[in-house]
Amino acid sequence: MDFYTAILRQSAGYWIILCLENGIVGQGDTQENGISKLKEAIESFEDVYNAE
Repeated sequence: MDFYTAILRQSAGYWIILCLENGIVGQGDTQENGISKLKEAIESFEDVYNAE
């Protein structure tokens, strides 16, 4: 997929980033860090999905 839709929300000093297409969540102390963690999680998910 070329793009994903994400919801960003700050909670208790952290940013929670939720991908709407697959339900994967990233968390970071900044928006950028949270988005980076979400990208890593999506890549890991895709690797596992393609391996099965």
